[in-house]
Amino acid sequence: MASSSSLLRALFLLLSLSDSATRILGLEFGINYGQIADDLPSPSRVATLLGSLNVSRVKLYDADPNVLQAFSNSNVDFIIGIGNDNLQNMTILANAQDWIQQHVQPYIGQTQISCIVVGNEVLNSSNNQWMPYLVPAMKTVYSALSNLGLNKQVAVTTAHSLNILATSYPPSAGWPSKGDDDEAGATLENAHIYNENLLQRIEQKQGTPAKPSVPIDIYVFALFNENLKPGPTSERNYGLYYPDGTPVYSLGLQGYLPELYSATGTRPGLYSATGTRVLPFSVVLVSIMTFLMNI
Repeated sequence: MASSSSLLRALFLLLSLSDSATRILGLEFGINYGQIADDLPSPSRVATLLGSLNVSRVKLYDADPNVLQAFSNSNVDFIIGIGNDNLQNMTILANAQDWIQQHVQPYIGQTQISCIVVGNEVLNSSNNQWMPYLVPAMKTVYSALSNLGLNKQVAVTTAHSLNILATSYPPSAGWPSKGDDDEAGATLENAHIYNENLLQRIEQKQGTPAKPSVPIDIYVFALFNENLKPGPTSERNYGLYYPDGTPVYSLGLQGYLPELYSATGTRPGLYSATGTRVLPFSVVLVSIMTFLMNI
C-alpha cells in the first residue's frame, strides 16, 4: 500500500508535469479546417486530434459530409459554408431547401451546426459576377431554414475580408510560416509569435477595446498546411500542423493524431509541441498511479 507521503508526492508530480498540459485542459478555441490538399488525415483522425486540443468550434469552407459524420456526438460546434460558385443557385428557394436537406438536416441531430456562411469575401473579390447574388442568396437560405423549422438553430451570415474597410490595417486570424521572397514577414518566427499571442488572448478571455469584458469567439487560421491552395507560397503555410500531425512550431499544444495501424499493430502516439512522440497524458497518469499502488 502506498504511504500518504508517496501519494502526496505523486499528486504534486501530476499537477506539475507541464504547463502545456494545463493549457490543453483549460483552453478552448475555434479553428479553420481547410481541405485544399491531397495529403490530409481522414476526418475521423482529425476529430481525435481536435478533441485532444480541446477545440470547441470549427469552421469549414464547405459542408463535407465525411467531416460532419466524423464529428457526430462530439461537443464541437460547426460553421459550414456555401461557396461563391453556388450563390446564383441559392437564390432559388427550392435549390436552397434541397441544399439544406442534403447538407444540414441529416447531421444536425448528432453534429452541432450553428451557422451557414453564404459566400466568402464576395465584396472583396475581383470577380464581380457574384456580388448581385450575395444578399438574395442569404435571404433565400434563411427562408429555406425557416420553412424547415431550423432558423432558430442555424444562423445565416457571410464572410468579409477586412480589406473592405478603407482606413483599417487589416488584422489576420493567422500568420504564414513561410512565403515567397517578396512576402516580407512570412516566417516561422513571426507565425509563432502571432499565434502564441493569439492563444494568450483567448486564454485571458479578452474582448475588444470597446467591450473588454465580452470574449470574442476566435477561429485560428488554420489547422493544417494545405499543399494544393493556389496563390503565393504563404497561402499553403498557415497551418499549425503538418498533415502528419507534427506541429509546424511550438505553441505548448499537444495534439493526439491517431496513426494508421501497421502490420505489427503499432499503437498511435502523441506528438509534443516540438514534434517528439510521447505518451498521452492520461496514459502517464494511469501508469504512475498503478506504480504507486504497488509500492
